[in-house]
Amino acid sequence: MLLHRDYFPAINSLPDDVYAMVDRYNNCDDIAINFAVSDALDDASGVCVVPQKYAKIDKRGKRFKGLQASDAHHSNRTRCLNELATMYGRMPLRYSDAFVVAMRL
Repeated sequence: MLLHRDYFPAINSLPDDVYAMVDRYNNCDDIAINFAVSDALDDASGVCVVPQKYAKIDKRGKRFKGLQASDAHHSNRTRCLNELATMYGRMPLRYSDAFVVAMRL
């Protein structure tokens, strides 16, 4: 995730409930950051939260391990979205299924 330094104060001043939620689900930190930036800008921001399961297969045909490999990954992210919307009293994000696959400098 790329983030401009001007948004660090917004992230550092998140309510304790947000940090507790991220710790509880061991996930959703990117969504919480998107909420904080959208709230600071008072403008909608896009976040990639798609219901599809993307198979993560490496070149040897083996599945990648990690948070996304868990069956509960997408349902936990949906819970995070709902809880954050309740905490903020609104949904500052707009739906987007666009994401960066690779970045070369």
